Amino acid sequence: MNANDSRGFGTLGDGGSTGTREAGTATLGPRVDVSLICEPPACDQRRGNGVYHHVLATVPFSTGADKQEETVGAPRSQPDVQGTDFRRRLLDGLATSIEQRGYRETTVADIVRAARTSKRTFYDHFSSKEECLVELLSANNDDLVAAVRGAVDPEAEWTEQVRQAMTAFVTTIDATPEIALSWIRELPALGQGARPMLRRGLTALTEMIVALSDSPGFRRAGVRPLSPTAAVILVGGLRELTAQTVEDGTDMGAILEPAVAVSTALLRAGT
Repeated sequence: MNANDSRGFGTLGDGGSTGTREAGTATLGPRVDVSLICEPPACDQRRGNGVYHHVLATVPFSTGADKQEETVGAPRSQPDVQGTDFRRRLLDGLATSIEQRGYRETTVADIVRAARTSKRTFYDHFSSKEECLVELLSANNDDLVAAVRGAVDPEAEWTEQVRQAMTAFVTTIDATPEIALSWIRELPALGQGARPMLRRGLTALTEMIVALSDSPGFRRAGVRPLSPTAAVILVGGLRELTAQTVEDGTDMGAILEPAVAVSTALLRAGT
């Protein structure tokens, strides 16, 4: 039954009350919602629509010569809490596998094993490993931006704000270095389809840097906000330095002082 087809559908009540068809003489029997015996995995859970479509029982009624069928009630929607949980688990499963063996060596089987679910569930939510990666990295980039913003006190001296921002950047990257490496190395390798995500991620980081450099602490010191162009250069340099550090197995803390020094120099130059 098509859940969007409204022909012959009434309104679903709250209990087991009966309803009477206005254009006929027959009275419908008690409502029977067979979704009660349909376990969630068997229900029609469409990817991305956020609802379960419950199967509703139908009962026959007669208006005379012809016999028709009328559905008792309309489909009832409810938040797809289980679907959201599975999606989160799959993203966490990919993150775990990337940290253990790297993205290129990760398979869908590895993801579902870490997520403790099935391949069927994976393909209910993602069309491919690549699509799952894009969503994971998008969320990871959002977390990075939030962490840096949250670590900076806009009233502090501007040089201290630079150190706060770079410390948060390094600490966040160090928590999941292989994820950061995937963002820098693997995402561009996905080709044209990944470019919008790359652009959004870069824009989010550069806009954050420009905004942070326009705080009260910077204005009191007469330091001009970093230009968008200079912010792109700074982010690009930080990304490549991060990638090389992870690839070389070097401690991420080693890039903190160089990052602070370069950022401070760019801001002093008023670029």
